[in-house]
Amino acid sequence: MDLEKVVLLGPMGVGKSTLGKIAAKKLGWKYLDNDLDLAATANQSIEALSKMSVSELHELEAKYILDVIASDGPFVSGAAASVIENPKVQEALLNVNAIYLNIPLKEIYKRTSAGTVGRQALNEESDIIKNRYEKRDPLYKKFARNTLNLGANPTADAEKLLNLIKQN
Repeated sequence: MDLEKVVLLGPMGVGKSTLGKIAAKKLGWKYLDNDLDLAATANQSIEALSKMSVSELHELEAKYILDVIASDGPFVSGAAASVIENPKVQEALLNVNAIYLNIPLKEIYKRTSAGTVGRQALNEESDIIKNRYEKRDPLYKKFARNTLNLGANPTADAEKLLNLIKQN
């Protein structure tokens, strides 16, 4: 297992990008941004990605995170929420330091909004969010090396994440 390859898992809006960037900077590691790097790799704008069908986008996201996992570390990378449903990604996550950033469903409703990559089908308190959460939460827990329960303070959460990475 390569502990210097950190993949952050969790639902949209949990803070994978925010916390990942902070942790990577403090560790002196590169941060791989799912949305921005995916757009560059796919030669698409963020806007074009947000207009893709859900199945097309999920396929592209899975390929991207598999490429990230296969790349050289050390790094911190946020993974698209959908990738946890892909069996190849599940297998690959067992070989890296996968960390599930967990927040309650009620908080996810507050944090998600339409208009960004992968959020095109969502509305506040939609059944889609609830269904995805209920389907993916057990998978995140199963394939993550650790689960980090987040609070309301991103600075404190980033410090908890950093400590968790350093412990491993």
